[in-house]
Amino acid sequence: DNTSFYAAQANDSAALCAGAFDAAARATAAAGGYFAISPLPKLRVLSLNTVLYSIDATLPSPPPDDPLGQFAWLDSQLTAAAAGGESAILVAHIPPIVDSFTRKSMWRKAYATKYWALLREHAAVVSAQLFGHSHYDEFRVWARTGDGADVLASPPLLQLAAVSPIYGNNPTVYELVLDDESLRLIGVRAHYAALGGSGSTPPSPLRFEPEYAAPPTDSALTNGAYARLARS
Repeated sequence: DNTSFYAAQANDSAALCAGAFDAAARATAAAGGYFAISPLPKLRVLSLNTVLYSIDATLPSPPPDDPLGQFAWLDSQLTAAAAGGESAILVAHIPPIVDSFTRKSMWRKAYATKYWALLREHAAVVSAQLFGHSHYDEFRVWARTGDGADVLASPPLLQLAAVSPIYGNNPTVYELVLDDESLRLIGVRAHYAALGGSGSTPPSPLRFEPEYAAPPTDSALTNGAYARLARS
């Protein structure tokens, strides 16, 4: 029973998101740790509780098909976004990918399969998937159709580095570049603060410097844009 835990997180999220956090967002955040906000007209940001799907999560036996009803909620949110001509950005902690260190899936297979099926069904409305967890930058290529023909045109899954240096990484923050008309994500700029070597004293105040940029050269940030960045 995580009711009190999620309720406390809902209050913290409401404070961070100020006026964008409405009654519906507070209700789903308090019940399941997930919520939707609209920071701009025609832009829907969906914050998912992906800890539920982790291979390390403690779930009833047998595991439920849809823990805390989040997949049904995500489906309804993306359907509503499409009907309203909105762009949707998904944000979460643990991504539905294979961990680069352990070489094991971070999610239970059944939940990862369900997630990617939803993404393919609603591919036209999702412009970005932003995850964390591993404290370093990675991206994953995926295809919006089963045959993979549109892989270069699909938006990549981005695994972003952390502000916290707890695992030895330099603190990193990001700028997201949105298209003025569609509000789809078209670029990412990363900035890092160098902490120095082991045992050294970090500078104070920290100075963030440009690290890399996925240039906004497309109508949407795509796997193809990242392929060009890798070759540049």
